[in-house]
Order: sequence, then structure tokens, then C-alpha cells
Amino acid sequence: MFRNMLILLSIPLISWGCFSSDLNMKIRFNQINGLKGGERVLFEENDIGRVADVFYEKEGTYLVDVAIQGDFKNAVTENSRFFIVNDPSNPRRKAIEMTTVKGEGRPIKNGTVVKGATRLSALLERLEDDMSKTIADLKKRFKGFSEDLKEV
Repeated sequence: MFRNMLILLSIPLISWGCFSSDLNMKIRFNQINGLKGGERVLFEENDIGRVADVFYEKEGTYLVDVAIQGDFKNAVTENSRFFIVNDPSNPRRKAIEMTTVKGEGRPIKNGTVVKGATRLSALLERLEDDMSKTIADLKKRFKGFSEDLKEV
């Protein structure tokens, strides 16, 4: 009887876990700077998730389990970068901040492991992308100008 009740009670919990709309992923960092489980994941000043746990790996890196709320999981793409910051609402705590370095990209899938970044590396990557777009635009304009000049 007790065993049957346990089975019946566990079915909704298992089902809920299977149909959870959260995105569960891992981020590998070289340093965690005091980051702990329960701390926030931020994107554009929005609280989009939580750090579930932090594991030290034998390679000397840290693997951080993160759960992103279902409403924000489409914002997490191959062009997202994650870095550790002081939590703006409580400077004594840490948080993971997510930023996007390029336009649209493929969404990250459940269970994916991504490499953590630093704020500077994410900024430099975004700057590089912006410069590439600007140079491509200048080339296009120069080509158009050149063709207009030939007509004259």
C-alpha cells in the first residue's frame, strides 16, 4: 500500500520535471570569484534564471549548473556570452550576466555546456563584430560610389 502511494505521488513530480519549460545548461569557467548556488542569472537587467550548483572539475575548471526561466530561454543562443559580475542588487553576492555578441543565432539546447567568458572578452567580441559590419557597409558604399563615378 505504502509503495503504491509513493509511486502515485512520484508520477506528477517526474512528469513536471520532464515538461519543465526551463532551459538547463552548464557554463564552464576558469574562475568563479565566489559564485555560489542560488545566485541570479541576469540579461538586460532582467532576472532570467538561477545558479543551481557549482562543481570543481579535476582539470581545475568549474562547471556551473544554470536554470534559465522558460520565458527567456529563446534569448540564450550560440551568440550568448556569460560572465561573473557583482550582483547589482547586492554587491556582497555574485551573479552571472549574459550578453549577446552578435545578432540572432541558434538557440542553446537543454544540457548544453558552454564556455564562460569575461566581460572584457565579450565586449571585444561584440566590438569586432560591429567593426566587421561597418567595414562591409563601407565597402558596399565605396563600390556604389565607384560605379556612380564611372557613369560621370
